[in-house]
Amino acid sequence: MDKDIRQEIEAHLHSLGPFISAMDIVEFLNTLDMCECLGCDKPISLRTGQHWLKTMGYCWKREKKGQYSDGHE
Repeated sequence: MDKDIRQEIEAHLHSLGPFISAMDIVEFLNTLDMCECLGCDKPISLRTGQHWLKTMGYCWKREKKGQYSDGHE
């Protein structure tokens, strides 16, 4: 993965807030500007977005729900 593209993806994901998904990467990379930058002629798939998230070091987990989700006991 190109370092400049990775930085653009990470900046976009940080702007979305704490909850992101692979679909966020897919939508971002399928914009006209990013397709030209990547040189792709067809949109990337959801599976590719999931692979890129894993490659970038993100992990999947569910949001904690319940009485003690903020760490207090």
